[in-house]
Amino acid sequence: MSFFNPTTKFKADHQKSFEYAIYMIFGSYFGKTVCKSPAKEASMHINYAETPVRLQYEMEEYVDREAEKLLSGRAGKLAKEAAEVSFVQTSGQYTEIRFIGNHTLIRLIGRYRKEGSEIRAEIWNRENKSLSPFGDRGVECLKRQRVA
Repeated sequence: MSFFNPTTKFKADHQKSFEYAIYMIFGSYFGKTVCKSPAKEASMHINYAETPVRLQYEMEEYVDREAEKLLSGRAGKLAKEAAEVSFVQTSGQYTEIRFIGNHTLIRLIGRYRKEGSEIRAEIWNRENKSLSPFGDRGVECLKRQRVA
């Protein structure tokens, strides 16, 4: 039987740290975000806080560059939107991050690797308010892209 040892050093999960950077930076494009899972957000934040600062900066720079590419031309519109954020565990080790705004839906999956991280993104224009998130009717896919 193992017990918690307070002297054991916490080792950050860089995948979760990368996902937190995605959540933080993409969320900053919206006027307001509300997280539907504070426990998951806190878990990702703890991992991020325990990640070496140099690596945090590298992750942030990468995510910021990719966010600018993906959201170019939409920043003004997103700044006027409020979005709910949810985290959905995929069948693997990744978490899908969903921003569900008044008019825009964004789905993101980030894969952290020391060499060649990537973000998969789908950006949807939501035309029908009764539409279930990520359904097919009344939605135009604006951008579906893998960024490497």
